[in-house]
Amino acid sequence: MKRKWIIWLIVLILALCCIGALLGGAAYYYYTNQLAAAPVQAPEPVVKIFYPSNLDQLPFGSVIPVGVEAVVPQGNQITLLQLWADGKLVGQLSGSTASLTASWGWAPDGRNEHTLVGRAFNQEGEDGTGLIRVQVQRDLPDADQDGIADQDDDCPAVVGAAQWNGCPPAAAGE
Repeated sequence: MKRKWIIWLIVLILALCCIGALLGGAAYYYYTNQLAAAPVQAPEPVVKIFYPSNLDQLPFGSVIPVGVEAVVPQGNQITLLQLWADGKLVGQLSGSTASLTASWGWAPDGRNEHTLVGRAFNQEGEDGTGLIRVQVQRDLPDADQDGIADQDDDCPAVVGAAQWNGCPPAAAGE
């Protein structure tokens, strides 16, 4: 009687192993077919603004050269490279290569901080960006560093306020 139970137990274990193998094979087949059916997406472009550098201080009143480079790995292609300054398109370059490099002249429209963004698109429309911030300052001399150029400062050697033409209140007659 004991032998009969042992044989039934072995048959049951073998049947469960076969069922497990069939279920595992079906799951593997389903999983690999899902991966193969999924569309392969081209990698996003990597964009770098190589001139000027982030946080550079630039002179106001001149055209600033800005260099941008975009690359995309794994043999894909960059189709468009753009430069944006404070949300305005400065320039763009079309192409169909694994990397694009371009330079544009940008004339800041005012002093203070500006944001420059390089943006590139691959052949599937995916985009990548690179961003820097620059400080545009007055390029006129300001010996006392009060923010008023020496040519407009009535007291260029003394720190003063703009409302008194760069002089302190006592020198301005206040």
